[in-house]
Amino acid sequence: MQFIYDNNITQIKPDPTTEFQNQRQQANQFSKQIINSKTNKFLFNTQSKDPTLNAYIKTHKKRLPIRPVINNKQAPIQYIDKLHNKNLKSFKY
Repeated sequence: MQFIYDNNITQIKPDPTTEFQNQRQQANQFSKQIINSKTNKFLFNTQSKDPTLNAYIKTHKKRLPIRPVINNKQAPIQYIDKLHNKNLKSFKY
């Protein structure tokens, strides 16, 4: 509870996932010049859920601090993140 209080973490009561997906799908319809329809179909996650926060206790440290880990496995933008990572890796610096 101390970790949640220290970091001002609050729970969002109404799940914003479906509203976010609708907005994202509308934005994708306007970006057909950038993303083709085959890729756009791949980017839409039909079984998305909001990310969850898991807390792992660091047992090897004094006072047992928490390591927060966010599970984005079924997040609405999971596939968009993969596409962006792939595109960014193609750039050489």
